Amino acid sequence: MVYLDWITGFITLVGVYFTGKKRWFGQAIQFISQIFWAGLIVQRRLWGLIPLELTLFYLYARNAWRWYRDEINGRSVRLSSV
Repeated sequence: MVYLDWITGFITLVGVYFTGKKRWFGQAIQFISQIFWAGLIVQRRLWGLIPLELTLFYLYARNAWRWYRDEINGRSVRLSSV
């Protein structure tokens, strides 16, 4: 795919933006972006990034689940409301 690097970068930035806004779906977007990163790793043969990819895949999935669970249970994910 010609624009895989641009798509991957854009999705990652969107995920970081929403994570910074303390939205649970920011973590979910980051989780999805890891699929694009995996495609980029395979396409560019960057095999050394696979351990990082797997670790981030796990962490984003775990964080998305925790943030979502806290949100539906009425607990605020926000640290403060200044």
